[in-house]
Amino acid sequence: MRINSNQEFSNVGYAFLMFITDYYKRVSKLKLTFDEMMVLNTVAAQLAYNLKSSESLSIKDLSNLKDEKIVKIFKRSKLSILSIANILDQPKESIRRRVNRLISLNLLVKDKKTGGIMLTEKYSEILKNFSVNTLKQLSFLIQDMEEIGFLSDLLKDMNKKSVRITTKENETNY
Repeated sequence: MRINSNQEFSNVGYAFLMFITDYYKRVSKLKLTFDEMMVLNTVAAQLAYNLKSSESLSIKDLSNLKDEKIVKIFKRSKLSILSIANILDQPKESIRRRVNRLISLNLLVKDKKTGGIMLTEKYSEILKNFSVNTLKQLSFLIQDMEEIGFLSDLLKDMNKKSVRITTKENETNY
């Protein structure tokens, strides 16, 4: 792969960093911190995981989910503050504070019976514009990678099953 080509790597790096910067700015416009958005993303990923085994929904269907349907989807598995903390590798107390803030913004709710964390209809409303813009920006990133000639090499050399991240890379402290 041409990952060792400094010019290509710096061009792809720039495109990727601009994608992340755009995402960060759009999160900020929602009046959320990046950490709060990561909590929302984790809860949304649980919703997607629960749906994966039973049904597929369009962006229109997802952005029009009503609370009753959301509760039904989340009944399949409970997502706790501890599980979110473990997924994000963050302290439980920090996640608890973020979840409570997101509950106060009516983006998340705690199931009264199980204590599980779930999304709300209000999150579905945000999803409409935010996810469409994120997909658009992601397509621009992929197009940039293709134009640079990086994407095909990346996909050829780095398939999901062959990439191994070493323990040393995982333990790097910044």
